[in-house]
Amino acid sequence: MSVLDELLALEKGFWRSAGHPEYYREHLASDPVFALPAPTGILGERALLEAVETAAPWEEFRFQDLRTIVLGEDARALVYKARGTRPGAPAYEAIVSSVYVRADNEWKLVLHQQTPTS
Repeated sequence: MSVLDELLALEKGFWRSAGHPEYYREHLASDPVFALPAPTGILGERALLEAVETAAPWEEFRFQDLRTIVLGEDARALVYKARGTRPGAPAYEAIVSSVYVRADNEWKLVLHQQTPTS
């Protein structure tokens, strides 16, 4: 499996795990940061896990224009356009960046940022 395939599988897992913080706990690096649209803002691990627990699940989502950027031997950025829908809400579109670090042969998410486009 390529690094892109590994990171894409992890990223999709995060999107599928709204309402289920266990996946996040397993795949986050230590001291992660999430920069999310207002009113959420910048979240550390504790606030993030609380937000994930109450988040509505995505009905569907898709990624486009996927790119990886090598940041170092054990660090990669995944950048893409995302579109998703949740029950009773308008479609959400954003430019997304996620930074992963490899520790003990596993990729862990250390930084995630979303910029809405709609």
